[in-house]
Amino acid sequence: MKKIIIIPAYNEEETIREVITRSLTHADVSVTNDASTDRTASILAEIKQECIKNKYSNKLNIITHQRPTHIPLALQD
Repeated sequence: MKKIIIIPAYNEEETIREVITRSLTHADVSVTNDASTDRTASILAEIKQECIKNKYSNKLNIITHQRPTHIPLALQD
């Protein structure tokens, strides 16, 4: 059975690399970038390139919203 880890992100430049790279050791990862205004998007792009170069055995999918959807807030309820 295939495992997928889903991670919402909003302005997570301080933590996103560690969270994603650790998650990629266990399963495929899907990140929803909720209109971050910091370096989150560029860090995700760097990790995606590492995945393309086969640094990780699992896949990374990135969904980027141009306007906030407030998905991370909804997941906290």
